[in-house]
Amino acid sequence: SRLRHLKNIAQIEIGLAEAEIANQERLLTQKVETVILNIAQAEEQIQLRESQIRLNEDFASFVESRVRAGEASTLEVNQVKLELFSVKQQIEQLNIERNEQLSLLKRLLGLEESSQVEVLYDFNIPHRPIDLPIVTSTALENHPEYRLKKLLFEIADERTSLELANRWDDIAVALFFENERSVDEPIGRETDNFFGVSV
Repeated sequence: SRLRHLKNIAQIEIGLAEAEIANQERLLTQKVETVILNIAQAEEQIQLRESQIRLNEDFASFVESRVRAGEASTLEVNQVKLELFSVKQQIEQLNIERNEQLSLLKRLLGLEESSQVEVLYDFNIPHRPIDLPIVTSTALENHPEYRLKKLLFEIADERTSLELANRWDDIAVALFFENERSVDEPIGRETDNFFGVSV
């Protein structure tokens, strides 16, 4: 019984190791997807800020022409330039965040820091709705996290059964037969047979 439980535990532990690998792959994929999304978001934000800079520069030129004509105040020009400076600082911050996410992506993919990585993305809304997978009980049972927990439960159950089996000592049953010949003075030769069972 003990050997049977130990064999079952060893087999479940092999499945557990495979489930842990599958779960780590799933978590790594999730991390990579999140980092790529962060990079794409930062790049889109940078493009928006750059278009904002172009608009602010055009507006600053327009306000300066109005100041020369005496139709606007230099205070308005300074305010636009201050806004322009603030947007440029935001772009620098977004560039730092994007570079940090690119570095993290390289580490997650196991690439050298000097490697070149280009992130391609498309934020356009698809023309037709996306077909989402139907969640079934089979899909749930095949999910790495679910399988991992299930196998841990099975190992705990087998270890409980093993501990119950360890409470009993080994039982040995023996069946024996003995033949004894002896000489007895008054009777002569005699043979004694013994048959027995021992536990």
